[in-house]
Amino acid sequence: MQQTLKPLEQSPWLEEEQRLIVGIEFTNACNFRCPICPQAYRYSKQPQPAGAVYDRQIGNITSPVFHRIVDECERVAKTVELNFFGEQTLHPKYHEFLTVMKSRQNYRVVTNTNMSLLDPSIMELWIDAKVDQIRLSIDAIDSDVFDIARPGRVRSLDGKSIKKNRLEAIHEKMKMWFSLPDHRPTRLVFVESQFNQGQSNRFIDYWTPYLGVSDELIVKPVLSYGGKISDPSITSGRCNVWDLKMCQVDWQGNVSPCNLDVNMDLHLGNIMNQSLFNIYYSADANTLKSKTGCGNDISPCKTCTDSNFWEGTIRVVGK
Repeated sequence: MQQTLKPLEQSPWLEEEQRLIVGIEFTNACNFRCPICPQAYRYSKQPQPAGAVYDRQIGNITSPVFHRIVDECERVAKTVELNFFGEQTLHPKYHEFLTVMKSRQNYRVVTNTNMSLLDPSIMELWIDAKVDQIRLSIDAIDSDVFDIARPGRVRSLDGKSIKKNRLEAIHEKMKMWFSLPDHRPTRLVFVESQFNQGQSNRFIDYWTPYLGVSDELIVKPVLSYGGKISDPSITSGRCNVWDLKMCQVDWQGNVSPCNLDVNMDLHLGNIMNQSLFNIYYSADANTLKSKTGCGNDISPCKTCTDSNFWEGTIRVVGK
């Protein structure tokens, strides 16, 4: 006798004030080993600088989990960010998944990339899918600094793997993207850390002329990823993840309320078992809310000092 699968429960259609910022993790794999990211220490014999562990299983989101999240996001999300933890363009179905999201009705889509795999087909995809904002992370203006701050293999525009002149290849991609008259609104991101001191003003001067009217450039302080990274540049800030109504869904469908909970220590449930609404607005979530906060005795909060601390961020908009 064939067993009938029970339909997954669905979230109600939420009003704007209840809608969430949902981070979807296509993959938590990354081809870079940036020293301001726990990915750099996962495969190293050196301990995590701040002591907190990042040892979550590496994998790719499956089609059933992806389609389930997309359906739920129509009901509960105001913004979907494809940038939780990993280089999302590494996913073998990146093109397919963004094409699916083209038909969205109720939420914005934001995607982030280190540009290592960026090519004309991805640029065309972003335009066709009407991605609401593209976030490009670079963190350097000189090649030697880039090689320290953003180490990892880069492909050229024609797909060839290159080891030398990595920053030159990234610049070529960025300039091509900005030259497209229909390129989507873009944010250039420069994260200040001990590894790129003195670079930010030159970065601003160099890239500002390339910005269009819908583009922006930001220079922001490095974050500790839930206390997993130690850097002299990190400053303290109040936890605001609940204020932002933010949640992260990892590649397995697990849900955390914190965008810096890269080990999913605060997971509340799985969207393959419950609706996103019943996970985020549950009694368990309300109890967790009372326990979380920078320095509180719960992982990762007890080693986190900064949360989403963006005070001092420099923002330049295009003209």
